[in-house]
Amino acid sequence: MKGVEAKTNDWVGSWNIDATLVSPSVKFPSLMTFNSDGNLIADEVPSPLETSGHGAWVKNDENNGAYTFYFLTGDATDPAKWTRGKVRGMIMYNQQTDKWSGLFKITALDQDGNTAFAAEGTMSATRINVEP
Repeated sequence: MKGVEAKTNDWVGSWNIDATLVSPSVKFPSLMTFNSDGNLIADEVPSPLETSGHGAWVKNDENNGAYTFYFLTGDATDPAKWTRGKVRGMIMYNQQTDKWSGLFKITALDQDGNTAFAAEGTMSATRINVEP
């Protein structure tokens, strides 16, 4: 059985992400799914106290776009302590390679909405295709 590649010349679909924070310097894998209705689901390395990311994306032109998603995290020692995180990023899509890359900013907010942590980074994405 031969695998079928989903080359749509668009970023709708599911993607393997290699993400790198600039400071602190941390590399981690992630998964993102861009739905055709503008909704977005994102996951990073699993944590029992963190939800998937839920958000939206928009195309600015054929090769550029933006996204924002939120996630929730908890504290194992104090369930009353939770935070809401926000990730905002830019997409630079390459139609020839069917890959995208971009910059992102992550912000963790405390329960009062104040910034508890902020960092910037880069992402590179490879489409997830059906394999034989």
